[in-house]
Amino acid sequence: MSDNVQDRSKAKFDLWERKLLDLSARNTLLNCKLKGKAVPLLVTSCCDAEDLISQEKDYAVLPRTDAGENEDKTPKIPDIEFEFEKISDTSAIAEVLTEGIKASTPKIYTPLTEKEYDDRMKQLYRSARVAFEEDGAGTLFLACGFLKWSEEGKESYYAPLVLVPVELKRKIGLGKYSMRKTDSDVSINITILEKLRQDFDIDIEELGGELPSDASGIDVKTILDTFKGAVAPKDGWEVIDACVLGMFSFSQFVMWNDLHNHREEISSNKIVKSLLEGGLFWEYEDMEVSILFYRRRHDIPSHIGRRVTALCDQESQRRCELRAPRSSGNR
Repeated sequence: MSDNVQDRSKAKFDLWERKLLDLSARNTLLNCKLKGKAVPLLVTSCCDAEDLISQEKDYAVLPRTDAGENEDKTPKIPDIEFEFEKISDTSAIAEVLTEGIKASTPKIYTPLTEKEYDDRMKQLYRSARVAFEEDGAGTLFLACGFLKWSEEGKESYYAPLVLVPVELKRKIGLGKYSMRKTDSDVSINITILEKLRQDFDIDIEELGGELPSDASGIDVKTILDTFKGAVAPKDGWEVIDACVLGMFSFSQFVMWNDLHNHREEISSNKIVKSLLEGGLFWEYEDMEVSILFYRRRHDIPSHIGRRVTALCDQESQRRCELRAPRSSGNR
């Protein structure tokens, strides 16, 4: 394959992926809210958090009350408002957070009370398991860094930037959870990149391919600095150094995930290869098609919306029947 054909094929495949993205504010990849199945984490910085989780250790995720009290009976981690700007400012409790990470069982705290922790973590744990069992794709991520952005005359939204795939484990009997990185690769939020390109004419090309790396894994600082430079001219926009554990997916995520993670395998298909390279890569033969419609007393109306089942003869792979069920209930 020539370089020109290879470049054209890659560009076409990239386009297919982009067309599956949901660029509306309903998508948590563009509009993450600190409620429900989103659990904010208290960390010294996003860079530190990504470096730690890349070590593939188990980190206990705990409510703020588990950090204990000071000598004057005040909590070591005070009540913190659930706002991105608030959870990113951890300078006053940096020592407590560092002690937790250095413990024999590394600890990462949340700004949640015991009850809030139990409710949210249980919901997040169950939802992540169900999503994986039903779709076969992990949608639980540690989101590192957020872009605060807005459309003209509308409220501000917060989009995650770096997505670290993780899994949750529950400690039986204790009601506590631990977090660990999975084998999947860390990725950039492609959805916000495409949103910026299509709607705001901001093209961050340097993050469209292989991500910058450092000694511990992905170079989160460079990624966040790149976003800061790209959105600097936009009033009210900023990059926030915060981490959130949550579910990040959209309606066509499974299809997009298959294309994204199995590109080479899909591209080897003869039909797909023909679409990518603009040529015919299989021997064309006429197909014998018969359409069998079951009917009761009257002819089937032309506007009917009943399901149609395709039955293909596996031996010849040429003869195909399209068969509508006798009574599908769809009229």
